[in-house]
Amino acid sequence: MIVRHVRAAWTVLVVIVLAATAGCTHHDAVAPPTSTAAASTAPVSTSTPTPTPTETQDSNIAAAEAAFEAFIDAYNAAYNNHLRDWRATVLPLTGGEFQKTIETELSGWEGRNGWAEGGMKIIGFPSEVDNNAAGEVYLQVCIDDGGVIYHYDSESTQQSDRDPSSDGVTMRRQPGGSWIVWSRSEGDVPCG
Repeated sequence: MIVRHVRAAWTVLVVIVLAATAGCTHHDAVAPPTSTAAASTAPVSTSTPTPTPTETQDSNIAAAEAAFEAFIDAYNAAYNNHLRDWRATVLPLTGGEFQKTIETELSGWEGRNGWAEGGMKIIGFPSEVDNNAAGEVYLQVCIDDGGVIYHYDSESTQQSDRDPSSDGVTMRRQPGGSWIVWSRSEGDVPCG
């Protein structure tokens, strides 16, 4: 009886050792000889590779596009919510002269009890230029606000007569790595 248990234990041990070394060859099991005179004392680098300029540029453009989409979402939500909390939700996504423009626009609408149904839609980003040295990305953005209905002072107007337009937007990277809308030039150039 004891012999059976000993044989079973040895069998399990052999299976475990074989399974653990199954992927090894005789070259893996034995360390190559090294000469102490030729051994290097230089530290081994464990840092991650530096991204190429193209990877960095693509990353900046993608981050800038995502930040502009977040701005449009916050802008639409502010209008659809009767401009409640727009100072806390929209302004932090802007900077420079554009922030002053947005603050003037939304304050004016707020004073006229303005709000909107629907919102601007980003159709696409036909072209982008990354100015990485300055921490800026210029985006050409195709925006459609044709279905938006604006309400103010008990009146309503719909932007149905407008075709989607191509706007120029400059996004700027902040010290923490986030992106904000720095400038926007609304274009009357049709998208396409």
